[in-house]
Amino acid sequence: MTAAESSPLVLPHILFALAAVVLLGRVLGLILRPLHQPPVIGEVLAGILLGPSLLGTALAARILPPEAASSLEIVAQLGVILFMFLVGLELDLGFLRRRARATVVISNAGILAPFLLGAGLAIWLYPRLAPEGVRLSTFALFLGA
Repeated sequence: MTAAESSPLVLPHILFALAAVVLLGRVLGLILRPLHQPPVIGEVLAGILLGPSLLGTALAARILPPEAASSLEIVAQLGVILFMFLVGLELDLGFLRRRARATVVISNAGILAPFLLGAGLAIWLYPRLAPEGVRLSTFALFLGA
């Protein structure tokens, strides 16, 4: 079967997959609201629940056949572009300027703390796991990252 012959069959699968993710995302968002979680957490969980990691590849392939995956990927990329555009429209630069110091400290701590923990773990793991000829600094940088 060529791509032209299978293309009419792809659209219903894409629409079903989109509807399933949106519907389950909304439901999980409502369920997580009492736990003070933003709706995006429900949407992420919906993607995980409907994906092959939980359903298994056979069932996930029945919901979204491999020939439809590339089309859905294009739709997903377009959605991310539109989402980032909307985020840019809603960005309050005045608020960001007022909170610049706290933002920089929090973002650097979010990068530095895991890096230092990984590099510290590398010191302990280096004698046990490092391949022959790899320096400790290289191993620590790799594990820290």
